[in-house]
Amino acid sequence: MSGILLRYYSSVGWYPTQALSHKDASLVVENDLIFSAVRFNEVSLEDYFPEREWLKPEEIRLLSSVALSLPEDCGKVFFFPSSWSYALRDTGYDLRGKEVLQDLKKRILLEVANFEKERKYSSEEDMHYWLSSFVDVPPPPIFGGNRYYIKEVDTDVSRQKEIFEAIVIEDHLLIRGLGALLKGDILHAHSLFHTEACISLHIAMEATLQLILRRLRKDIANPSSKDASKFIGDIFGKYYPEHYFQDYYEDRIKAVHPANRFGVYPDAPLASDDFYDLYGPLRAVFDFLITGNVRKIE
Repeated sequence: MSGILLRYYSSVGWYPTQALSHKDASLVVENDLIFSAVRFNEVSLEDYFPEREWLKPEEIRLLSSVALSLPEDCGKVFFFPSSWSYALRDTGYDLRGKEVLQDLKKRILLEVANFEKERKYSSEEDMHYWLSSFVDVPPPPIFGGNRYYIKEVDTDVSRQKEIFEAIVIEDHLLIRGLGALLKGDILHAHSLFHTEACISLHIAMEATLQLILRRLRKDIANPSSKDASKFIGDIFGKYYPEHYFQDYYEDRIKAVHPANRFGVYPDAPLASDDFYDLYGPLRAVFDFLITGNVRKIE
């Protein structure tokens, strides 16, 4: 299956004032509705059946291009997508066109209204079952939700485009890592999921390690975590421990393994700043691996 995929975004999230507008993907930021439109193709892999796929790779590419493009002194933005999406046939849409995007916005409003109208329950028991099996995010303002938080930051659309065009959709390792980075932000919006947010960043961290090792194999027969640490340290001019992001690997062990060599705890012993301390460097490493841009790591 292929086509144009539409998705709206929840009032939970921090959104940029400007977002990418590309012939193949656009993120539309308006006060009443934030939505994305991407040209997509289904991933065709043997034994790959993502029943709970949260975003298409093309959507991950779009959102990552915005999230990674912000300078370090601008903080961050993060996106909270709805599980609702709608696919329509691609008739050659240029997703940069303002009239096209406004027509697609009307299509979202129409399809959501039809979805709500057709949602019927034969009994109260059926309604409770549906609600327990599918709990969506808070709605956007146009559907009665709270207003969006749109950050007044100087977003660089040219950098968004550079990153977007450099992300290779077929590089599943990169897409998996970027998806984990984005999902970490969503989880971190709720203090209840601090541990899970950090674990999502640990997955993104592992993806960057494997991406670096893949690059190093061109020159080193069997590169190690130590080689990756030296490589990234040389790039950013910053000392790293003997092993790649060593301190955070220890955090990952404590978070994922209830009984481990560091001890047994009633909850994962993670500090409140562990998410932010890892997020910034990971964003810089992803930017470098995708575009070659070297940004400052605190």
